[in-house]
Amino acid sequence: MEPLSTAKSDPEQTKENAPSTESTPSVPGPPPLAEKIISATRDSPGIANRLERQAQPNIDEDQETDIWWGSYAGRTMTPSFIVCGLLTVLLIWSVWLIWPEPDNRPYLERYTTYILVGAVWSFQVVRWGYRILALNYRLTTHRLFCQRGFQTAAMTSIDLSKIATVRIERAPLENQLKVGRLRIIPVDASLPPLLLEGVWHPDQIAGLIMKQVQQARQKQGQTVHSAN
Repeated sequence: MEPLSTAKSDPEQTKENAPSTESTPSVPGPPPLAEKIISATRDSPGIANRLERQAQPNIDEDQETDIWWGSYAGRTMTPSFIVCGLLTVLLIWSVWLIWPEPDNRPYLERYTTYILVGAVWSFQVVRWGYRILALNYRLTTHRLFCQRGFQTAAMTSIDLSKIATVRIERAPLENQLKVGRLRIIPVDASLPPLLLEGVWHPDQIAGLIMKQVQQARQKQGQTVHSAN
């Protein structure tokens, strides 16, 4: 009689030794801190630059920068052009009235009129062009400049912290043309005021100047006193 064998058959043994295919999926743990930083930098390329700029001190805080550039507005001379037109009519009428009738040289009358009218308009155009080109204004974060002429020596300036107030002056017609004059009154009464002529939109420019004056005073720990 053969002894009872306790060994399992080969197929059953192979089935038991095979690894189980039904395994619980592994849950990935949180990445390390270094991997998080690398991942964030890779996803947002500009984050490192932004952090670097925030860490750097603001070295340009006291640097003088331009706020406004201006010049003489040509339309400011509109009233004087109207006067030149009336003067032209007056000259033509005067020459025609005064010139003797029996004169057999009518070309002299015509050329005399041309010379007088041409002189008036030439003087006016030269004044107009000079003011447009020679009168320039510049406002920075520290000073206000006024240049009258084509040379650097013709430029005057005043520190914003030394400005007391800005006055707007304009005639009724200038109000319609949206131009005017700005009279800069310094804190020191012994100094002469600075006059900006032919400023386009003087209300806005005066407000801009006083805003910069207030900021300049605040940097020095002062207060701006409103003018009476």
